[in-house]
Amino acid sequence: MSSKSVSSLCSDNVGITKGDSYRIAWQELAWLLSHANSTAEARLDLLKSLQTALPSQDSRDIANLKELLPDLIVTQSRLADREEELDGALSLLSGNPPVSHMALNQDTIFSVATEILSAAQRIRSKV
Repeated sequence: MSSKSVSSLCSDNVGITKGDSYRIAWQELAWLLSHANSTAEARLDLLKSLQTALPSQDSRDIANLKELLPDLIVTQSRLADREEELDGALSLLSGNPPVSHMALNQDTIFSVATEILSAAQRIRSKV
């Protein structure tokens, strides 16, 4: 089964279509946000590792990268703290969510599913 067909299957089964709109359950949205937050935490670690690994001699390209990294790391760190709070708030409401489903673009679910599957395929290809 291709990634595209699996992604389509996922988007078809995660949400429901009502008329022209696509809706996703609270629990699915909370899981997707948590997954995105985990990815963001890994991104922060990658940025920090890159900053540490850069050589001290500065070509123009390395200097540009060194200039970008501190701001990205600070911003990502602040965002990670807020995302952790979001995960906690969503968890507190998971037993009795304020809404059962939310409108969402189905392409978003398809895109997330495709990215997850692509990551899994890349890992499998390295093993």
